[in-house]
Formats: sequence, C-alpha cells, structure tokens
Amino acid sequence: MPTSTRGTLLFVSSRDLTEYGFIGRPHYFIRYLTKKRFRVVLFNSPQYWKWRSREPSDEYRKFLSPAGVRIINGYPVRARSQVLYELLNLLPNILLILDLVRREKPRCIIIVNPIFGVLLPLFLLRRIPVIFDFEDFYPLLVAHGAAGRARNKILSMLLFSASKIITDLALKVSDAVVACSIGLYDYARRVGAKRVFFIANGVDVRPTVAIKANLRRKYGLRDEDLVISYVGGIRLLDMDVLTRAVAKLRASGVRVRVLIAGDGPQMPEFRRKLEEEGIASCTILLGRVRKEEVTDVIGAADVCVSFFEQSEAPYLHPLKLMEYLYQCKPVVSTPIYGLERVLGEEVMSCIVFASNSDEFADAIIKMSRVAETPEFMEKAKKIKSIIESKFNWNELSKRFLDVVRLVMRET
Repeated sequence: MPTSTRGTLLFVSSRDLTEYGFIGRPHYFIRYLTKKRFRVVLFNSPQYWKWRSREPSDEYRKFLSPAGVRIINGYPVRARSQVLYELLNLLPNILLILDLVRREKPRCIIIVNPIFGVLLPLFLLRRIPVIFDFEDFYPLLVAHGAAGRARNKILSMLLFSASKIITDLALKVSDAVVACSIGLYDYARRVGAKRVFFIANGVDVRPTVAIKANLRRKYGLRDEDLVISYVGGIRLLDMDVLTRAVAKLRASGVRVRVLIAGDGPQMPEFRRKLEEEGIASCTILLGRVRKEEVTDVIGAADVCVSFFEQSEAPYLHPLKLMEYLYQCKPVVSTPIYGLERVLGEEVMSCIVFASNSDEFADAIIKMSRVAETPEFMEKAKKIKSIIESKFNWNELSKRFLDVVRLVMRET
C-alpha cells in the first residue's frame, strides 16, 4: 500500500469483524477504502459469547490488511447478555473512541451501532462528519437478544422502545445514512434523517463452474434428492415455517434433504425443532463455512430458502439472497419488503413468497419443478445480469466511497 494516504477513517463496528464474525458488508467496504488509499482504524466489538459456540477463522485477514487497517478491540468488560455487554462497556468505549479521535484525527467516522451515533457528536471537540451504516433494525435485535423469545414481554417492549428512540436519534443526527434494505431506507426517511442512501448487500462476481452432481457428492447427497439450501445466520428465523414444511414434504413421500450453512444464537433451538419434527436425519448442519464454500452449498441445491420472522421481514435484505439469485437458483422465502423495487418486477419469476409452512411446502415443490427449465433459466439469467452489473461488491463499495467523499467535502 502507498505510504501516502487520503486520510484516516474511523469505523465503529457493532459486531465482531475478526476471528468470530461472518464476512459481510463492512469487510468489503473497508477493503475497498484501503485500496483507494484511505487508512481505516477499526473499533471492533469482540462479542465474547460467540467464542463458546463458534470456531475462530482467519478469513477476515483477506479483507482487513494490517497495511491499511488498524484494529482496536473495544468492549473490555465481558458479558453474555447483549444489554449488559453494551451498558457495562458504554463509558469505557466512549473514552477509548474519543482517545482514538484525538490521536488518529479521522476525517470521517462510520458507525454501525446507533448508540455511538447519538453520543459521539455530544463529546467531539471538533466537527467530524458521521455516517450511519444502517444494516440492521436494532430495536428488534436488542429486544430479542436481551429478553429472549417472548419469555419476558414487558422487558422486550421496554428494550424495543428505548432502542427505537436511540436509533431514531442516530438517524436524525448523522450527516448521512446508508441503508442496506428498502425497508430500512424508507424507515430512515420517515423518521427525518438528513440524507439517506440505499446501498444493498451484494455478491462476489466469480465464475460458478462446479457441476451440481459433484457438489452433491461432496455433501453426501443423491441426484434424485430434492435439496433445499439455506446460508446465513441462525437468528431471527421462523424455524417452524421451514421445519414443518420439510416434515410435510417428507410425509408425502418426497425425498427431501436440507443443507444449512451458518450458526448463531438460535442453533440449539433449531436442533430441537429438527428433532421434534423428525427431520434431523435428513438435515445436514455444516455450521460456519468459509466464503468460498458458500457457492458450493448454493450450487448443490434445487431450491434455496430464506425464512425470517415477520417482525424482521420489513427491514431485511438478506445477505445471501443475492447469492441465491446470482447462481440462478429458484428461491422460496417469507415475504421481503421492497425486493421488486431493488431488482425489478421480473425478480418475482424467480422467487415465491410464502407465509406459513403449507405455503412453503407447496412453493418448494413448485419451484423445484421449474428449476433449470428453459423458461425459468431465461428469466433467472436476466436477474443474474442485473446483480452482476449493479450489485457486485466492487460497485457497491464505490457507491459507499462516494458517500464518504460527499460528507467529507461538505464538512
């Protein structure tokens, strides 16, 4: 990397971007920024509770090169509860970030955790532009993560309301908001954000030449199996809609296999559901896989699925949804708000929305029958072309850099 830079950017993460984190949009954005000769100081959230259930990976090193990125682990106080983790570390984190600002003199601060978007402007001694990368609807994440799944409804409601107030304030005071979904984009505009940009999650553009039969053998699957694949985090999932649909298909005599790549806080509950529905034996849980294997998991499938809770659905643009469509796979999903606004009405030829397990089972059969037919493939290739040109990570990262340059120029 050149010794001269265009300046320093401070990226304040809300999750672990190193050994225990999934590779996602921050990695692509940061890598692109360093290629454009920006130096990035990454304030990282280790999220210690993941250490118990997830194997570490050095995959992040491909994106966060020491030549361009300085990683600072915040959150010195360890706590498994998400709320305690944030509250106990709030003051130490603010002090550490302010010290980083004093020493590193960043030209722009990019925040993902809304609480820092609210507090940092109050403590900064000089005007520094702040960009809020709005990649999750935090009130739902906090309410679920802290209070469990409806075990304490009053606590959930209080946490949701408090988190919503903080999120809304962060959206209003930030110099720019970058939303990863149409739902989050519309939400930011409704609450009065100054300037909102839509930059979706994207794909790695690469050749996909592996033969499906070979991929199936890799995972112990047969050619005659109806294979359903899901790739992503095991969190905020409507597990009943998938497990009951698979149980229904199996009871009707369909030789169905399910291939799951991912992990997360719902994994123990997911395993219980598989056992309860009697489909554990036809489900392969791969756990966390490296980025290059995602293509194989999708390539082995007849149908790919997304099955999120309806409370989360209005704000989603699942990271792997673009990967499914990029590989020309038919998709069955719980409803996703605004998808046709992103990819055009024609995308609805490649995806079926289903709201309950019966609809999900019927849609899986329907889409498995059209997969690889000339009519389906013609439409799927059009969607692939749109994704390849407009939603590859390089193009999306360029757009993110444009936002960074805009707010720095105007401040």
